[in-house]
Amino acid sequence: MDKSIEFTCWKEDDSIEVQLEPEASVFVVQPGNLIKFDPIKPSDDFKWVLRVSHTDKSIQLYPDGSNEGVRIYENNTLIEELIY
Repeated sequence: MDKSIEFTCWKEDDSIEVQLEPEASVFVVQPGNLIKFDPIKPSDDFKWVLRVSHTDKSIQLYPDGSNEGVRIYENNTLIEELIY
């Protein structure tokens, strides 16, 4: 089962900041773009937990469960790989 999560902005939307925890790495989803977070070898019980801040239009993204890291894609192109 796919355990990835994606964030997208329509062309008319404002950008969204996604802060990946626990590293506090910030990724900005620009209008018309998509950013995907794909856990590496997640456990069966792995899931994502979100905290949404409507005030500053940002999201904190917490991996919950074991995995070996996260691959981050922008518009289906790998932009970063974080290994734990």
